[in-house]
Amino acid sequence: MSKADVKNPAGRKAYIITGPTSGIGRRTAFELAKHGMLVLVGRDRGKLDEVRKSIERKGQHAVPVVCDLSDLASVQRAAAEIVALHLPIAGLLNNAGIMQMRPTKNALGWDMSFVTNHLGPFALTEALVPSLPDGANVVFVVSAVEDPERKPAVAAGFRGGRYISAEASARGEWKPGGSKRPGFDAYATSKQAILAAAMAFARETPRLHFNAIEPGLNPTTGLGGGAMSARSYASCRYSSSRSSCPLSRS
Repeated sequence: MSKADVKNPAGRKAYIITGPTSGIGRRTAFELAKHGMLVLVGRDRGKLDEVRKSIERKGQHAVPVVCDLSDLASVQRAAAEIVALHLPIAGLLNNAGIMQMRPTKNALGWDMSFVTNHLGPFALTEALVPSLPDGANVVFVVSAVEDPERKPAVAAGFRGGRYISAEASARGEWKPGGSKRPGFDAYATSKQAILAAAMAFARETPRLHFNAIEPGLNPTTGLGGGAMSARSYASCRYSSSRSSCPLSRS
């Protein structure tokens, strides 16, 4: 989609959100649309268009960008498409993620959870950072299940992140002593890795505001408890204050 096709009246601030077609991502997209133009990033063009039309029926504005986070070439194409829109980006919300009960691989043979939850969001953020203005907000959705001492996570069967190396994670290999439940180590390790990435981005790019948040249970996906509403999730996303949603293990 070209810049000429994008309707952004009065040059309102724009926000990028991944995974906006279901769950807390969808709710957050509708909340963010009240504050500016949205760039909706997801795999399914039909679902993206449905969200866009719902937003536009409310008199707000959005543009879809197709991106498969498990395919790094797709991520690079999506980032280039977003940059080419020349929108006044105020923030990026890396919301999309998966939790597989039966681990699968992407086309390159990499663990699907690790590439979708960590490598994809990392690559998208890295590609967009040079085009983000000073003071823009970048948010990563993390999870307390990466903490091996988090009691509710342990009770659910998690044993924390089991990171060995990026190469091992891509192969679907984790430290011994992990969860007995399929997919749990992959999910926890991918969230451990993206938290570490958020901290690294924050150290290396102080001109931007990087945050990591744990939104709690999302009943629509069955992940984590409803500690954070879509409204507060969105406020973290577009607030200009570093203290509104500090980089931490929520």
